[in-house]
Amino acid sequence: MKKFSLLLLMAGSCYGELHSDGIDMDDISDNFDCFACHTLEDPGVGPSFKAIAQRYTAQDKTMLIDKIINGGGGNWGQEMMLAHPDINEATAASLVDFIFSTVDP
Repeated sequence: MKKFSLLLLMAGSCYGELHSDGIDMDDISDNFDCFACHTLEDPGVGPSFKAIAQRYTAQDKTMLIDKIINGGGGNWGQEMMLAHPDINEATAASLVDFIFSTVDP
């Protein structure tokens, strides 16, 4: 079975309510299964949130949103990111914003 990586895996269709100020670590651990493949600082099946934030800039946000929703591979080796078609664009954008917030600007 292939391992899957690069950005965020969702737990079924359980999205929970987002805070008005975006997604935080509690939201991710309670409502998403991102930590099945990603950690804050260390590589796992997928890259860490900090590594993603260090590699990409705000100009890459649309591409990262697309990776969360449609999946893909090739950005971090041969590992693949699963598609998450049930995640809407606004939620994916909030997830990307959280990832970017893990490093100092």
